[in-house]
Amino acid sequence: MGADANTTPAPPTPAPPNPTSPNSTPPNPMPPGATSGTTPPEVLSTPIPPDPIPPDTTPAGGNPPLIDAKVDRRWVLGAALGGIVVGGMIGAPLPGPNLPRLSSTGRQTNRNVYVYGGDDINGARENALTVWARTPSTLDAGLTASYQEIGNTSTDQFAVVRTLLARGLSDLIVIDPQYLPELVAKKQVRRFDDVSTDSLAELGCYRGLVSQCTVDGPLYAVPLNADAPMLVINQALLRGSWKARALELATVTDPKEFWTSASAIATNTTGNVARTVLLQTGQYEGMTVCLSELIGAFGGDVGSDPALTTSRNRDALYDLRQAIPRGTFQVPANGRGDEDATVAAMQANTAAVARLWPAQCHKLTAGPPPDEARASEYLLIPVPGGVLGGQVIAMAAQSRNSGAAEEVAGFLAQPLSQLQLFSAAGYVPTLAPVHAVTSVHQELRDLGRHLQRATLRPALRDYTTWSARFSTVVRNYLVHQSSDIPTEVSRPLSEVAR
Repeated sequence: MGADANTTPAPPTPAPPNPTSPNSTPPNPMPPGATSGTTPPEVLSTPIPPDPIPPDTTPAGGNPPLIDAKVDRRWVLGAALGGIVVGGMIGAPLPGPNLPRLSSTGRQTNRNVYVYGGDDINGARENALTVWARTPSTLDAGLTASYQEIGNTSTDQFAVVRTLLARGLSDLIVIDPQYLPELVAKKQVRRFDDVSTDSLAELGCYRGLVSQCTVDGPLYAVPLNADAPMLVINQALLRGSWKARALELATVTDPKEFWTSASAIATNTTGNVARTVLLQTGQYEGMTVCLSELIGAFGGDVGSDPALTTSRNRDALYDLRQAIPRGTFQVPANGRGDEDATVAAMQANTAAVARLWPAQCHKLTAGPPPDEARASEYLLIPVPGGVLGGQVIAMAAQSRNSGAAEEVAGFLAQPLSQLQLFSAAGYVPTLAPVHAVTSVHQELRDLGRHLQRATLRPALRDYTTWSARFSTVVRNYLVHQSSDIPTEVSRPLSEVAR
């Protein structure tokens, strides 16, 4: 169908300059109109990403195509009820409810909304912004939005975010919600005026996700995607009867039994394959998440006692050390140990059992596998008692386009965007009703139930410092077999757990 002659096309969003090209001019690190300044000492070494697009680009050449919603997803999911193994195909997104018109603030300021965040799997987030730019009210206002990647891990991303906010170079930032209180305390993000906890509840957003977006009452962020961890097992690499044991793991609901069984399965693999469950053990936030999850599985609660001072948490830490091989927690030889490294190890068949988020599971299994029969052996099981993951989108305090920025954030929270993000990249929807859509339910099954029961990380004003110390001292205890938890674990954590 041809375009309506009376419809104004959305302004294009050209890609940023390629800094690796030998013939390219070094990119401008700031949006037009921003002034240079001194980088705060704590982020002096952090690079600033290139300017995504100029705010007043003249339309030329039409719009980029939308991502095809029918993504090939060659994987099977072990349901938590009855050990069912299922597969499915993603369907096209369904339309959401009517969206509010752009505020007058959005019409009177910079024409582009600058959004910065982590890796954009399959360009899904950029595509969602393209959809927003094509809505009638956005076209009428001549607004655009662009997404710029700023790092692979959440720790790297937050370092760049702090620089962007300090220099006033962004409108919206995508972060892990645990960093939000720190930004609020420094007055670097602003509260939402039109989007509210009530409006998110009306959409069916999971309560735990919404609570992580509030600080002392007001809403400072909007859930962008949810996450609950999955255990990935390549049954083709298991010995004999252990394939059946892997299927039985899908029926285990007790977290401690789940992890001890998973560890036993990992030791019964064939060939040159790791004999431990592959976790994210690099020196970044992923290690904190895995350790919090496992301490919770063995009876502790890091969220309520981040210094591990209670006998409950100390007993859990001791029991964890006795049950799981210490090699599980060591820093990898290559120093990475992040989600991408975990995916690579599974693809190379050097690991048979791994913990991953659903989006990385999609990355692992969505591409054309070299052996269809082997690909069908992948089993994905929701982790009982897993840590609540996902990211949120917050508005910069110095945004020059706050009205339009809030419109973008609200749009991304809608069912249309949530389905599109899941269809294109496997980002887990934040809305319970979206999990009831047939194509979503076929793949995620009861993951929504795990989102409702997921474990929360601590809400601290200086989460960054606590997380780095927590992963260091707990890892040392588990790997080096030290015996004094009060002195070697609790004391250093008490200094920063506030």
